[in-house]
Amino acid sequence: MPTRSGHQRSDFPNVPIPSATTMMFRDVRACLMVTLLGGLVCVAAPAVAQEAGTQDDTGAQANDSGQADDGAIQIDPLPSLDTAQDPGQADLDEAVSKRIDAKTAAELESVAALLESALSKGLGDENSRFAKQMLGSVQLQLGQGLFGAMMRGAGGNAAAVRLEALELLKKAVENDDQLADAHVLIAQLNSPAVFPDADGALAVRSITKAIKLYEDDPKKQSTMLAMRAGLRDDPEKQIRDLNRALKLDPKNTKAFQARIVLRLGDGQIDKAVADVREILDDQPMNLAIVAAAVEQLMDADRDDEAVELLTEAIEKQASDNDILERLYRIRSRVHTKRLDQESAIADLNKSIELRPGDPRKLIELAQRCLENEDVTAAKGYVQDAINLNPRVADLPETILVQFLIASQEKRIPDAINEVKKLIDFQKDDPQRQAFWQEQLGQLYMVDDRPRQAIDVFEQILEIQPENTNALRSRGDALLAIGEHQTAIRDYEDALKILQTSDTGPAEKLKSTDMVAPDYAGLMNNLAWVLATSPKDDVRDGQRALELARQAARLTDYQKPHILSTLAAAHAESGDIPKAIEYSQAAVDLGAAQENDQLEQLQEELDSYRAGEPWREKQETEENEKPILSAEDLIDI
Repeated sequence: MPTRSGHQRSDFPNVPIPSATTMMFRDVRACLMVTLLGGLVCVAAPAVAQEAGTQDDTGAQANDSGQADDGAIQIDPLPSLDTAQDPGQADLDEAVSKRIDAKTAAELESVAALLESALSKGLGDENSRFAKQMLGSVQLQLGQGLFGAMMRGAGGNAAAVRLEALELLKKAVENDDQLADAHVLIAQLNSPAVFPDADGALAVRSITKAIKLYEDDPKKQSTMLAMRAGLRDDPEKQIRDLNRALKLDPKNTKAFQARIVLRLGDGQIDKAVADVREILDDQPMNLAIVAAAVEQLMDADRDDEAVELLTEAIEKQASDNDILERLYRIRSRVHTKRLDQESAIADLNKSIELRPGDPRKLIELAQRCLENEDVTAAKGYVQDAINLNPRVADLPETILVQFLIASQEKRIPDAINEVKKLIDFQKDDPQRQAFWQEQLGQLYMVDDRPRQAIDVFEQILEIQPENTNALRSRGDALLAIGEHQTAIRDYEDALKILQTSDTGPAEKLKSTDMVAPDYAGLMNNLAWVLATSPKDDVRDGQRALELARQAARLTDYQKPHILSTLAAAHAESGDIPKAIEYSQAAVDLGAAQENDQLEQLQEELDSYRAGEPWREKQETEENEKPILSAEDLIDI
């Protein structure tokens, strides 16, 4: 087999190039480059026939870059010079003859070897220029073949083939610096967004050279400018390139998409949305770009504008059912955020009509029904989804819906089983796993299993010792089994963590602050045990009063159970009249709110009217009934 510059030809590799979907939104620069590369696979890249002998058609008219429009290289007529003055003339003549019919990589390499031999033996100035131009064109075509094979996914080693292609292309531009397509390929193969070891500076220099060479072709120059924007680090230079690209070619969709990504990354939502509207007519439309703009609008609480943009996109894409289906699904989620569940359900139904038989969409529809408090409909959609594909029952989104349904129907053991499945799904995400473990612990508390709840909260605290929710919840569980002193320690530890966090001490908070409910709940529970414990060495009336006042302030005195705690703290401090005042307020508020603890609130008031402080020692009897899974029930 012929060799080239001492290197054996590598087989074309089977290399999956990162796709736009894989790279999208990993970061703005990566998104830009992958978006721009998506339509550039290779400028004028002919497929080089393999050794098996498949051939490409040639002979198309040459373009301005010296290449045929279909990729075949055009060769200028060979100058006629005295062979005696050109020792390499014979090799050059043979190269020209072979070049005409060369199709396979091996045939092209043979031509390159003859040209290198001719140059080495010696040629006159005009012949030398001609040989170098021809050699550059052959090296470009070989490089294009390797690049194209990478994009098509033919077998081999990616890194080695990329380096071989780059070596060929660099030699090509050394032999003929006017080969614009070679400069483009060098830039593409040095894209830092695709290749970690890429030479970004070389990529920018190469694409800049191509831009100059394409100065008589506005559309190609626009494409190259958009590509350079993706290779640059400076947002201002990127925008400048994209603006210039769009001025040269107002229909350059890739440039629009890249500018949208940049503007979204820079928080220029209005300008980005204006650009999005320019590409809504594209066939096919870039749904990822539209979805990103919608996401930014939603993050800015501009949900109505998000709906308007999606509605416009739906109108423009009326003939593309695949795009329409996904647009309806995205708009459904915006409606959900707007708490417009009827519109959300309507859009999901339209999505299902366009692409029936997708069980996941039925599960999503079940979620919307639950948010609309229609448990019966939600159960029906879940069953329909499982009937379509039984395996959908094992998906996390299905398990979540089943958990929510069981919780709303007060089927606590079933809810416990579903949460355990969700915990298993989150083994690689400790933060999310801790969240579902907290839910499991709370379910155990509701099901009168405080000791099992304590075990769960301790598992969380082993990994996250400063998890204030787990500390407070373990304190509640300890309180339920009469471990007052230990419960107080958990409450105090949790409160100390909150007080020293970025949110600051409770005294500086307002009821409207997001963390106010967390503080209020924790301080209320601590104040309650300090005011009502039957153990004399546990109670502390003044501390309880201080905490209860803060909790009541942070809830605007609108929570019956917190007013109840404030009453208990006054009673423990010896101020029975104040205890009666706040206890009566708790009963009145509880009645107005139909509070399920109204009976106990009345009992507390009766105690204060009798001049007695309230004492409470919870001794929850552990629920020992086994929690059966669906499989256990089937076995029975």
